[in-house]
Amino acid sequence: MLVVYSMHGVFASAKDYAFEKPELGLVTVKLKYHKAMNDYFNKKIKLFLKTDPSNENYSIPSDLEACTENEKNVSTYCVAMGALNMYEAYAKTLDAISPLITEIEDEATAPVVGNVPGTVANLFSAIATTKSKIAEEKTNAMKVMDMTVSAYNEFRLAYPVHLKYELITKELYTYVNNLKKLRQTLYSFPAKFINSSSQSCK
Repeated sequence: MLVVYSMHGVFASAKDYAFEKPELGLVTVKLKYHKAMNDYFNKKIKLFLKTDPSNENYSIPSDLEACTENEKNVSTYCVAMGALNMYEAYAKTLDAISPLITEIEDEATAPVVGNVPGTVANLFSAIATTKSKIAEEKTNAMKVMDMTVSAYNEFRLAYPVHLKYELITKELYTYVNNLKKLRQTLYSFPAKFINSSSQSCK
């Protein structure tokens, strides 16, 4: 994953996302981002299940820039690129969120203690609090994205093995059924053939 992320700057996408509206505030932007990321991976998993391994979209493209243009590619590399594009757009949006909006959000959910007028000290406190929350959210969002990409990669590697096991199991059932039919046929032979031998057929 580190190699994937280190090469990302060259292939960054200019795609717009619904959460890229800092004026909505930290809480709303955070909810929209995580929903968008969840929808993205759900879409990729469904697409992967429908993609034939012989299809060119199953593997990393020879032209790595094609990842940003081809949304049908289900390789771990291209999926990670798409997720990283979304994360970077989220990080930029977080940096643009006003501490005043975040302070209003916090006041809306906090219990009313009294009518305290806004002061310069309160503003600086809001800025520091917002920066701390944003830094924490960036770190957590990166960890979640990295774990999700890793989980997708594990699923992508394990699924073909699962299909192979299913095929083997199906063939074993066929073998057992055929063996059962052969045993039933042998039971129908007359008893005089048991423990007897002959050099000629009569």
